[in-house]
Order: sequence, then C-alpha cells, then structure tokens
Amino acid sequence: MLQAELPSAGTPPLRIPEDLDSEWTVIVFSQPPPWNSKRDDGLPPSPARFLQSLAEFAGSRPSKDVKVMLATFGGDAGTTGEQLVSGKTKLDFPVFTVPGGADNPLVRRLGILSEDKELNSVLLHKDGRVAVMVSGLANQGSRNGGTIANVITREDEKTVAAMLERGDIEKAKSLILSLAPPFDPEAVDERGRKPKPPQYSLSHLRARARVYMALKEWDKALADAEEVVQRQLGTDGGMSLRTDELDESEALRGSILELQAKSKE
Repeated sequence: MLQAELPSAGTPPLRIPEDLDSEWTVIVFSQPPPWNSKRDDGLPPSPARFLQSLAEFAGSRPSKDVKVMLATFGGDAGTTGEQLVSGKTKLDFPVFTVPGGADNPLVRRLGILSEDKELNSVLLHKDGRVAVMVSGLANQGSRNGGTIANVITREDEKTVAAMLERGDIEKAKSLILSLAPPFDPEAVDERGRKPKPPQYSLSHLRARARVYMALKEWDKALADAEEVVQRQLGTDGGMSLRTDELDESEALRGSILELQAKSKE
C-alpha cells in the first residue's frame, strides 16, 4: 500500500490512496524542466514521449480506466504543466511535485535511486496497492505504454480467465471484444482506404482465443492462438531463448486444434 501527498499548483494536493478515482493510476516521476533538447547537453530527459505513449494507451481503453500523472522532484508544477502543453506533443496531464525531491521518503519506499537520470514510473491500483514499479535503470520502452501497459493487459487476461472459469462467457466476451475488437478486412475509412489491421497485445489475443474456445468458434480461436505463437517465436528467436510464454501459447494452440478435431468427429 502506498500513502503519500503530492502538492500541485492551484489545485488540491493528490492524496494517495484517498484521491485515486480510476481503476489504474500511472505516476511518472521525472526531474523538473528544463529538459534536454539534444544528446549530452547535461539536462535530464523530457518525459513527454513516454507520457504521450501512456496517453495513447489510456485513450485506447474503452472503459477509460487508466489515469496518467506526472510528478517532478522539485520545480514548479504550474510551469511544468505549461511546458508540456506548449510542447510539440501538447500534453495536458495533472502535474504534481515531490516535496523534498529525492530526499522524500516516498523515493526510497518506491526504490527510486537518487542517481537516476531516466524516468521512473509506478502503477497503482485504485486502493493504493502498487501493481508495479519501473525503475529508470530498467528499459521501460516508449511504444504502446511499455511495461506499464503490459502489466495492465496481463491483468485483463486474468480477469477474462476468471470470468470463463465462473461460466460468465457472455461477460468475458463483452470485455475482451471491447478491448480487442475483431478486424473487418473489408472495412474502409471515410476516404475509402483500407485501414491497417490493429496489433493487439499478446495477452488480449490469448484471452480472446480462450473466449472463442468457450464459444466453440474454433477457426477464430485458432487464428488468434497462431498469431500469438508466431509473434512470440519472433520475440524469443530474437533473444535466442525459449520463454514460458511461448510454451503457454503453444499449449493453447494445441488445445484448440485437439478440440477442433474432436468437434468434427
């Protein structure tokens, strides 16, 4: 459980956990501006790119259950917010400061190292529990929300699995199809162009495959499972190793093929 109070400019402070009103809250920690504009200029990195990635991920959630915030080690929250809004990305996030900067007990509690020049981020449940803390020394990645997004989509997969185990197939179907809607290859946009197929997270594809299994829609289930296996093979092959995720995905594909064959007997 995390308990803290982060002041802002012109608004009440953020009290954790009392003021958390979303299923998930992401707080990105950074040094205050000025941020670097070129390599090796001695300034800390701007959080704008990572914040934009998180904003895109949060915006893609149909239930709008992810809120993104920025907290700086010192500086002025109002000035930081103005810089984000006036930058290329035009980001508008709640901005707070960490009282005392790196000396605040919150820094040590979360495992943030005062020497970190890179961004740190924490993902909180609505009740203030820490779901994951990503240190600046780790590779967060900036595409599609990085590690934070992976944790959330994995939790989505667990939620769907629990629904299926309880026999709530329609609820599971409604949830996963809102998160990973089927792609219509014949669809066109307002200009008559075919959009690119979406690339959903592996967690969502596995969950959707299991829902299709429960519905006995074997071809759809197999297509999702096959995509998971091939993408996982690409990842594992690039790292020259075999992961538990690949074993899990191949087992899922095997189960679908077996059940599909039995359905035809």
